[in-house]
Amino acid sequence: MKIAHADGEWFRNEGQFPFVDAENGVLYEPMVAVKARATKWLEMQSAVIKRIPDPLVAAAPEVAAPKAPVPEVPKLKVEAPKK
Repeated sequence: MKIAHADGEWFRNEGQFPFVDAENGVLYEPMVAVKARATKWLEMQSAVIKRIPDPLVAAAPEVAAPKAPVPEVPKLKVEAPKK
């Protein structure tokens, strides 16, 4: 994962070779998520360099909803057998 521009969008190079954006100099390594500003050059490479969802949000664990409290079961009285 690489962040070139904190205010950018997430992209991933789906190809097998690295590409360098000619407009801003950002390197897109194969299969590495990169946060960068979109450029005209990048838009023209959309067949290989794809816009992806934020991997930091996708990696966050889901918080389970709290379980409903278990109702208390009344205790049974057990008496000793009478002689």
